Amino acid sequence: MGDYQDMSERLKTLADGAGKQSQADYALRHRRRSVVTPADALAADTHSVVLMRAEKDLRLISVVAFPAADVTAHASNYATIDINKADGAGGALTSIDDLNTASGGDAAFDDAHAANAFTIVTTDTLDEGEVLIAEVTKAASGVALPDMTYEIEYELL
Repeated sequence: MGDYQDMSERLKTLADGAGKQSQADYALRHRRRSVVTPADALAADTHSVVLMRAEKDLRLISVVAFPAADVTAHASNYATIDINKADGAGGALTSIDDLNTASGGDAAFDDAHAANAFTIVTTDTLDEGEVLIAEVTKAASGVALPDMTYEIEYELL
């Protein structure tokens, strides 16, 4: 080939005429990140942890929580895990989706290592510098939570 095009120009030429993403473009834009949060035996409280800070504008593809052990389901003593975004400067949180561990709840937290997927839609984006947060709120006397792995898949815009 002999001539040395800049890498971004080379990648642009890999896309086919039908407007589909090339494999190289997909590999450069799509990311997956795993974050482990420690076990928590706190009773009724609310606490949060930053899962990631957006290094560039991005669109969320999926957020899945995997408990390291079974979580005891109970009708009134449970935890709600809310996935939020924030401006990274102390501003208000914007909810993306939440799941709870209540008996009859909307997730499989009572099974160790089971995937608990949050609902993500195409408008769930983070601007550069914004943060993705998992906020845990305990109801009544709460429930002990094991280590939790959050798997976040996203696409750079």
